[in-house]
Amino acid sequence: MDLPPASPEEVLSQAFDRLSHSHSSTSMETGLKAIDEYLALVCTTPVPICSPVAKESRPGSASSHSKDKLSYPTSPWIKEFRKLQDGFQYNIALQMLGCMDRILAGRRNSQQEVLITSCLQCLQGTLLLHPESRNLFAREMHMATFISLLSRRQPPELRVLTIDTLVCALLECPANMRTFESLNGLRTISLLFKTRQTPENVRLRLTEFLYFYLLPETGDSPHHRQREGGYSSAQIKVVGGEKVMGPRTKSIEQKGEMLGRYLKGSGGIVRDIRRLYGEKSLS
Repeated sequence: MDLPPASPEEVLSQAFDRLSHSHSSTSMETGLKAIDEYLALVCTTPVPICSPVAKESRPGSASSHSKDKLSYPTSPWIKEFRKLQDGFQYNIALQMLGCMDRILAGRRNSQQEVLITSCLQCLQGTLLLHPESRNLFAREMHMATFISLLSRRQPPELRVLTIDTLVCALLECPANMRTFESLNGLRTISLLFKTRQTPENVRLRLTEFLYFYLLPETGDSPHHRQREGGYSSAQIKVVGGEKVMGPRTKSIEQKGEMLGRYLKGSGGIVRDIRRLYGEKSLS
């Protein structure tokens, strides 16, 4: 008997349930694979695909895994996806953050790296498809996950993926930049850049990140306006017993000065950025 069509809510609910089983790497892999398939489906024409969640949940399916197909609805996927991600219950980015925190809290092994890689891939896709999810990273508790990952020993490929996903979280979000700075993100990036053992491909990606960081800021885009006017908790200062909002954006020079505290050779990057955007403003 064929499986009935599953809604995105059902697919995500079952996948999230499996992510909560931190004691079972197999269960977490199943959940992450289902989310990855769903994200791929959002970007393509809906076709019947093999769902690991459906296969695992169907009674007596052990002997017929290869025949199980889960037909998805043919509605406008990207619109439906974004609508689901706007809510708390089905937000993939939030689930990926919680999943990574649980993985990092466990014993370190090769399987842990595989799971973190899958989480970052799903997170990166979600942040690109649903820019509003980037608002999560204005909160220190969520940005801290990236700082923790960058501070750990990782294979070069995983390190590069971490940096790429961090860029997706910071893109067009000055509030997130301020949170990144407040958690000593620049110091973490600079130490990694200066470490002799850092592979060349990672150092190249770090250089690209520094150029990205120093780009001019023009304020939050319409997709990324925070509930409190685009500010993060890192920008709220107490002066004379009253809460005062710090600057929302920073200039190239201000960010260059901050970076220079940790990386003496950053002046050349600042000059490159100033020259590039100076020429653009003249043209």
